[in-house]
Amino acid sequence: GGYAGVAARDGNGGETVDHRPYLVVPGFIDAHAHFPQMQVIASYGAELLDWLNTYTFPEETKFRDTQHGRRIARLFLDELIRHGTTTVAAYCSVHRESADAFFAEALSRGMCVVGGKVMMDRNAPEGLTDTPQSGYDDTRALIAEWHGRGRLHYAVTPRFAITSTPEQMEMAGALMREHPDLHMQTHLSENHAEIAFTRELYPWSKDYTDIYAHYGLTGPKALFGHCIHLSEREADALSDSGSVAVFCPTSNLFLGSGLFDYQRYRKRDKPVRIAAATDVGGGTSYSMLRTMDEGYKVIALNGEKLNPLASAMPRLCRWPAGSVRWTRARMPISSCSTRVRRRPWRCGWKPSPASPRNSSCSRRWATTVRSPRHMSPGVRRNPRCGRPDHLHRPAPSRHDGLPRNPPREIAGPWMTRRSSLPFTTPR
Repeated sequence: GGYAGVAARDGNGGETVDHRPYLVVPGFIDAHAHFPQMQVIASYGAELLDWLNTYTFPEETKFRDTQHGRRIARLFLDELIRHGTTTVAAYCSVHRESADAFFAEALSRGMCVVGGKVMMDRNAPEGLTDTPQSGYDDTRALIAEWHGRGRLHYAVTPRFAITSTPEQMEMAGALMREHPDLHMQTHLSENHAEIAFTRELYPWSKDYTDIYAHYGLTGPKALFGHCIHLSEREADALSDSGSVAVFCPTSNLFLGSGLFDYQRYRKRDKPVRIAAATDVGGGTSYSMLRTMDEGYKVIALNGEKLNPLASAMPRLCRWPAGSVRWTRARMPISSCSTRVRRRPWRCGWKPSPASPRNSSCSRRWATTVRSPRHMSPGVRRNPRCGRPDHLHRPAPSRHDGLPRNPPREIAGPWMTRRSSLPFTTPR
């Protein structure tokens, strides 16, 4: 309920802490990320398969070292929390030690995470492959050790069909049948070259999605990263099984993989469940806010728009009930900060002869817009009009009769391009 109603029901005189101008929001949920790729985030690459061979696979070979895995897992989770993400579905490397490191760090923080050691027994460097049997055995041992401890959840994780033989896919399906409460995560239809190579490896399949369905890897707890180039039959298969298509906009744009057709999947007769994710390190930001911002642009490029006032964007963050953890995200309402020139306020207050503009009180309010990052938790108000100071922003004005952006030939040394803007660049 509203603050007044909640405060009226509090009979113990509880302490009230005013966090304005910050936002208090549920912890964000990142449905697809690769913690071993933290140090190669946004590395230059042509397309997906080249990027994997050039950057990802060499980096992931380092995770045979337990101490390296613990260090990166610690930094990765700290970075997620710093961006307001409290739940993540993460891929570890092929090494069991990397999954141990990831779960141990998450457990120490009390985080809700879904994760798993990737299973891959072909089309990867020698130091990054397991076997169908060793992948099965390591996964079973990790499930026994970590699944259900605290808020940890294990996910059977065949990286994608290209890096798993049919025998390993059978093992992954067997694990899902033995542990029906587990999640399953993999990649699907991210890139045209990937799809063509997959069809060569599994010529008997109807399409890419049919491979996972054949081995029993679809279902309500199945997370399929990307899903950009799905046929109608594939979208029907995901919808019928309740599987989740994970939208990774920054990664798809960075690697040039394609545009996720969000509105098509959402509005079809058999809608597909959708989640959103950063896909670090192909993705270029740890922030789910930035990710959803890029998602809006991807949807716009497909000829559709999301109305932010119609609460459509939260559909991107569906997740099993109970996995969201509330957090205080200290995010300023505006990034414009520091000092500005003296100008009239939008609220209409102007200095009077009794309160000249150069008085200490008016000078403080007229020359400085306090950055929300540096404000105290208590709300500060303008003594002239009573409005909270974080709502004050100077109105557009002109400088000494000149246009706000004058031609270079009439702009003296005192009027640079920077000084002609309403706000200075944040420091």
